[in-house]
Amino acid sequence: MNIKRKFLSFVFGLFLLLSVWAQRPTKEFPYEYYNSSERSIKNYDFTSAVQGTKRGDENWTVTLYVKKSTDYIVFQYKEKAPAEKDIKNMLKNNKSVWKAYDEKNGSADLCLIFLDSNGSLICSAEYSENY
Repeated sequence: MNIKRKFLSFVFGLFLLLSVWAQRPTKEFPYEYYNSSERSIKNYDFTSAVQGTKRGDENWTVTLYVKKSTDYIVFQYKEKAPAEKDIKNMLKNNKSVWKAYDEKNGSADLCLIFLDSNGSLICSAEYSENY
C-alpha cells in the first residue's frame, strides 16, 4: 500500500510539473508559451535592444525591439487587457501572420510579449516551428 501511494504521488507530481512547464510548440500552436506564473517582464532584458517601430491606438501600444537575432514585439494594453485564453486564440488564429514575418525577416527568433496597462506580463509566445 505504501509503495502504491508513493508511486501515485510521484505520477501526480510529474503531471503537475508538466502542466506548469511552458507549452511546447505544436503544428496547431507553433509557440513556446509562457504565462505570468512562469515568467515576468524581468525575464526579457531590453536594455541593449534597439527600439524600432512603435505604434498604437486607443486599445494598445505595439513596440518592436531588436536584440541580436531576436525580434520582440511587445503589445501593451492601455485599459482592459483581454483574458489569457483570448490571447491564445488570437495567436492560434494568426499563426500564418507570424510565419510570414519569420520568413520575411530571415528566420530571426520572434517573441510576442503581452503586457497589461501596468506593464506586468500577461503571457509571452516565442514563435517556433521546432515541434
